[in-house]
Amino acid sequence: MCAAVVAGLGWGGGPRPAIRRGGVFNAASRMPEGLAAGAIEPGAQFVIRGRALGPEGAVAAPEERPDAELGGTAVEIIQGGRTRRAALVRVARDRVVAVMPEAAPGEASVVVCREGQASAAEKIRVGGGAFGIFAVGGKGWGAAEGVTGPARRGGVVVMRGTGLGAGEMGLRVLVGGVAARVEGVETVCCSGVERIRFRVPRKAPVACQVPVQVVRANGAVSNTVTIALAGHGGCGGQEPWLTGAAKEGGAVGLALLMRLRLESAVGGKKTEYDEDSASVAFRRLTARTGEEAPFSLLPAEGTCVTVAGPFTAATLLALRSFSGAVLGGQALDAGPGIELEGGADRVVVERTHRGEPGYSAVLGGRPLFRRDTGKVLFLRPGIYRMTAAGGSDVGAFEARIPAGPEMVWENREELDRVDRKAGVLVRWRGAGKKDMVLVVAGSADIASGAAGACICRARVGAGWFFVPAYALSNIPDAMAAGLPLSVLGLFDVPAKPAGFAARGLDGGYGVTVTLAARTVEFH
Repeated sequence: MCAAVVAGLGWGGGPRPAIRRGGVFNAASRMPEGLAAGAIEPGAQFVIRGRALGPEGAVAAPEERPDAELGGTAVEIIQGGRTRRAALVRVARDRVVAVMPEAAPGEASVVVCREGQASAAEKIRVGGGAFGIFAVGGKGWGAAEGVTGPARRGGVVVMRGTGLGAGEMGLRVLVGGVAARVEGVETVCCSGVERIRFRVPRKAPVACQVPVQVVRANGAVSNTVTIALAGHGGCGGQEPWLTGAAKEGGAVGLALLMRLRLESAVGGKKTEYDEDSASVAFRRLTARTGEEAPFSLLPAEGTCVTVAGPFTAATLLALRSFSGAVLGGQALDAGPGIELEGGADRVVVERTHRGEPGYSAVLGGRPLFRRDTGKVLFLRPGIYRMTAAGGSDVGAFEARIPAGPEMVWENREELDRVDRKAGVLVRWRGAGKKDMVLVVAGSADIASGAAGACICRARVGAGWFFVPAYALSNIPDAMAAGLPLSVLGLFDVPAKPAGFAARGLDGGYGVTVTLAARTVEFH
């Protein structure tokens, strides 16, 4: 028995299975246990990530007959003095997909047993978690899996997911923030998967990336997926240039000049960071694979998407090449460095060697995460010239990137605490008349390794946005001492980028953006 091995009553000669920290989660939402909705419902399909969990080649059970042992692997759920076996759907070396057995709500432990060896127990929460919607690419966000072609207002959409309670009532589906009529829920025999049928509301926005969430009767909010809603002219009228570039695929270059203004109030100490930076990335993207980066999945105007998952040191390193984090995809070589000129100033944007490959440089101001007092800010209204001799993948190019007046966040000082159940209103001025303003909220809990964020897109020219409670519900409330990891912010993104061309590129885009942000306490 697996439990006997855990108690030290047995051993084997094979490698000991190991469950990754935070590596047990709903198979569709992928929300970590540290998030409010990260518990796993009895009967739900869940994933275990780790090493030596199964055979080298993946083994799958028949969908209608998952087995308690598959490919030499067993999974047990231990709660109090009782142990239950989970039905196994698929097993492989680095992951197991299983169905949670019936268990009482509360804390439990997961143990993987293989070839006489048992893993250390990984703590989880059972019951009360969110429904998970399956997304293309399996990351828990992106286009809804199995929804083909644009839907229409008043039409019926069927989504697959996992994690509803037996005979659950009071289920809500939000389409672009508008409540849809749920027409039925169907359970797929034995594998822990459900299908939800809903009718698209007449007031839902027409766009190619309309967010959809499912809210259970207990208030737990699912992950966000997107569907396309078409009108008479298709779905593309609201689509921003960045989303279009990501969906078309090919070799893409993105050059960002960014002014960051961050007010950090951590541990009772208030610090102002004003940083100008350059971040340039060249990536090869695959058209419409579902593997897009979160920021390329910008939602319809007036709506929000959410992203949740594990938080690691690699997350911070990736943000140092911000344009690369925006694009995703495979990095391309454009040479050893890129020259940037503005007025009498000239700097070299050097290749990064850690985290996401790309090019980045701090241009001026007081840099984030550094103790030095900084230097004069670099960016002023005008035209900035970016040039490079090129490399093995991308040839020589010249980009002329305009910088305009800076957006101002009007009520920043009022928002030191955010009640997730009440939502939050933000106001600004000075953005371009046609600029895209994004409201971003997010937090990372170092103790649990969980992170959650929402990205909301304001209506053009509005000057304000109300972030609804459902978009904030899966943001953790912990703030790490000394690190500004619980943040509310505003991005001002120009409506039209400056284009540039180079050998090996299908498209090049240059923009200057403003990020005004502050640390907040989510509660």
